[in-house]
Amino acid sequence: MTTQPPSPDPLSSPDPTRRADPSGAAAHLATLTSRADGAAYLSDWSLRELRALAAHLGLRGVASHPKADLIDRLVTHTIGYRLASTALRHP
Repeated sequence: MTTQPPSPDPLSSPDPTRRADPSGAAAHLATLTSRADGAAYLSDWSLRELRALAAHLGLRGVASHPKADLIDRLVTHTIGYRLASTALRHP
Protein backbone atom coordinates (compact mmCIF):
# COMPACT_ATOMS: atom_id res chain seq x y z
CA MET A 1 0.00 0.00 0.00
CA THR A 2 1.52 3.30 -1.07
CA THR A 3 0.68 6.52 0.58
CA GLN A 4 0.26 9.73 -1.29
CA PRO A 5 2.20 12.71 -0.03
CA PRO A 6 -0.09 15.28 1.52
CA SER A 7 -1.46 17.87 -0.84
CA PRO A 8 0.35 21.15 -0.47
CA ASP A 9 -1.52 23.91 1.26
CA PRO A 10 -2.31 26.43 -1.50
CA LEU A 11 -1.43 29.27 0.87
CA SER A 12 2.11 27.92 1.15
CA SER A 13 2.60 27.16 -2.53
CA PRO A 14 5.94 28.33 -3.96
CA ASP A 15 4.31 29.94 -7.02
CA PRO A 16 4.19 33.70 -6.30
CA THR A 17 1.35 34.30 -8.77
CA ARG A 18 -0.87 31.92 -6.87
CA ARG A 19 -2.03 31.98 -3.30
CA ALA A 20 1.23 31.80 -1.37
CA ASP A 21 2.07 35.43 -1.68
CA PRO A 22 -0.81 37.91 -1.85
CA SER A 23 1.56 40.60 -3.14
CA GLY A 24 2.63 38.24 -5.95
CA ALA A 25 -1.00 37.52 -6.78
CA ALA A 26 -1.78 41.25 -6.74
CA ALA A 27 1.17 41.88 -9.04
CA HIS A 28 -0.07 39.18 -11.40
CA LEU A 29 -3.55 40.71 -11.44
CA ALA A 30 -1.95 44.04 -12.33
CA THR A 31 -0.51 42.49 -15.49
CA LEU A 32 -3.84 41.20 -16.77
CA THR A 33 -5.57 43.22 -19.46
CA SER A 34 -9.24 42.39 -18.93
CA ARG A 35 -11.72 41.89 -16.15
CA ALA A 36 -12.59 38.47 -17.61
CA ASP A 37 -8.94 37.38 -17.29
CA GLY A 38 -8.90 38.51 -13.67
CA ALA A 39 -12.12 36.69 -12.87
CA ALA A 40 -10.80 33.53 -14.55
CA TYR A 41 -7.54 33.77 -12.59
CA LEU A 42 -9.42 34.00 -9.28
CA SER A 43 -12.27 31.58 -10.04
CA ASP A 44 -10.61 28.48 -8.60
CA TRP A 45 -9.46 30.20 -5.42
CA SER A 46 -11.21 29.29 -2.19
CA LEU A 47 -13.21 31.89 -0.32
CA ARG A 48 -10.57 31.86 2.42
CA GLU A 49 -7.82 32.62 -0.10
CA LEU A 50 -9.85 35.38 -1.72
CA ARG A 51 -10.47 36.97 1.67
CA ALA A 52 -6.74 36.84 2.45
CA LEU A 53 -5.99 38.58 -0.86
CA ALA A 54 -8.69 41.17 -0.16
CA ALA A 55 -7.18 41.87 3.25
CA HIS A 56 -3.75 42.28 1.66
CA LEU A 57 -5.19 44.78 -0.82
CA GLY A 58 -6.92 46.71 1.96
CA LEU A 59 -10.48 45.86 0.97
CA ARG A 60 -12.76 46.11 3.99
CA GLY A 61 -16.20 44.70 4.61
CA VAL A 62 -15.80 41.63 2.43
CA ALA A 63 -16.18 38.93 5.09
CA SER A 64 -19.85 38.30 4.31
CA HIS A 65 -19.61 38.61 0.52
CA PRO A 66 -20.32 35.52 -1.54
CA LYS A 67 -17.44 34.26 -3.68
CA ALA A 68 -18.69 35.79 -6.96
CA ASP A 69 -19.12 39.23 -5.36
CA LEU A 70 -15.70 39.03 -3.74
CA ILE A 71 -14.07 38.15 -7.07
CA ASP A 72 -15.87 41.09 -8.66
CA ARG A 73 -14.62 43.44 -5.92
CA LEU A 74 -11.05 42.16 -6.27
CA VAL A 75 -11.11 42.49 -10.05
CA THR A 76 -12.58 45.98 -9.84
CA HIS A 77 -10.01 47.01 -7.24
CA THR A 78 -7.02 45.69 -9.19
CA ILE A 79 -7.85 45.62 -12.89
CA GLY A 80 -10.99 47.72 -13.18
CA TYR A 81 -9.53 50.93 -11.78
CA ARG A 82 -6.49 50.64 -14.04
CA LEU A 83 -8.61 50.02 -17.13
CA ALA A 84 -10.95 52.91 -16.27
CA SER A 85 -7.99 55.21 -15.69
CA THR A 86 -6.44 54.22 -19.01
CA ALA A 87 -9.73 54.79 -20.82
CA LEU A 88 -10.05 58.27 -19.32
CA ARG A 89 -6.53 59.23 -20.38
CA HIS A 90 -7.07 58.00 -23.96
CA PRO A 91 -10.54 59.11 -25.08
